[in-house]
Amino acid sequence: GAHSWRRAMTTDACTPSEADLRAEIAKLELELKGVTEKARLSQEALDSARSQEPTEPKKKPRRRGGKKKNKMSDAIQEARQEVQRCPRNAQCRLDLARAYEGEDKFREAYAEASAAKILIPTYGRAWRLKQKLEKVMAEKNISFEDDDNLYLDTPLDAKVEDDNELPPVTADTPEEAREKAAEEKKQGDAHFLGKRHEQACERWGRAIELLKAHDITDVSVAKLYSNRAAAHLALKKHVLAARDGALAVECDAGWWKGHWYFGQATLELVKASAAQRGACTSNGERAQEAYRAFVRCAGVCPASKKDEVELLAATTQQKIYEMTEQEGCVVC
Repeated sequence: GAHSWRRAMTTDACTPSEADLRAEIAKLELELKGVTEKARLSQEALDSARSQEPTEPKKKPRRRGGKKKNKMSDAIQEARQEVQRCPRNAQCRLDLARAYEGEDKFREAYAEASAAKILIPTYGRAWRLKQKLEKVMAEKNISFEDDDNLYLDTPLDAKVEDDNELPPVTADTPEEAREKAAEEKKQGDAHFLGKRHEQACERWGRAIELLKAHDITDVSVAKLYSNRAAAHLALKKHVLAARDGALAVECDAGWWKGHWYFGQATLELVKASAAQRGACTSNGERAQEAYRAFVRCAGVCPASKKDEVELLAATTQQKIYEMTEQEGCVVC
């Protein structure tokens, strides 16, 4: 009995009361609440700091296999821009055709080459590129019989708004006409040296009209015509170049550059026609016109130029033989 009483006293002394347990629980809950609040404040501070940091855009995953094949190349973009600026320039059309060909866009290339040939029917390079593309497309079973206009980014008859259109120029007297024509010629010369041949033609044309309005048709007008013929040659406009060379000779038969540029332009027309049609009598006759122009040029040109002129005359004489003496020459 004494042992049982002693064990009961020891148990009662070590066991906490209910009040003590409740107090301990309340204390722990209070500490837990403080920890939770502290954690919440720390998370808010972290979120605020992150929101103020600059965020880098997510990089798109890199595609394998390089660039997209349908992306337009820089060469095509540049050539298209030139065509948009000068839709009736055959050289720009041909440059775009070659850019398309380099990207295997054969149908578009064919349409642009056809456009170049429409602008200059005797344009040999455009004709040769068309033939080449026809062979390639035939091998690849690509049709080229449909309408070319469906493949032209810029139509041939597209209107170009020129913000730099020149105001009309007039003169009341011959003296004023000569003065203003000299200024137009100066502007044209600067354009020609800068290889801006279209603008040079425009300026020299204005000078010609000023002088013609006052019946001035001397060597000064002949020089303007020959200058414009040189610009037309640079633009591959051989028909216009030949016409201006002939007009220069009409103004002054002693001005050697009129004969020179007429002969050069006519010879280029012969070459382009021969590339398409072969030897024929009409090409032979045209070659004879070029030869006679070079002979006249040799008679009035400076001594320093004579050897070059005579060499070209000899080349033209050979071309006459090719056009008229070969077997298979046809009358046309």
